[in-house]
Amino acid sequence: MAYLGYKNKAFREYKREQERVKQWKEAEKVRKRKAKKTKKLLKAIAAHVVIVIILIAIYYLL
Repeated sequence: MAYLGYKNKAFREYKREQERVKQWKEAEKVRKRKAKKTKKLLKAIAAHVVIVIILIAIYYLL
């Protein structure tokens, strides 16, 4: 019976580890999604700044 106890303990530890891995993967997905949104936002801001600079330059040239 001691062997079965060991087997169950190992199985419980395995399940705990799998749960930790699952939580870590979920956290990574959230982190990547957030980074992607930030990158898109920075690109949009940069594009708007460039457009504003071009418009100001055109205004002063005319």
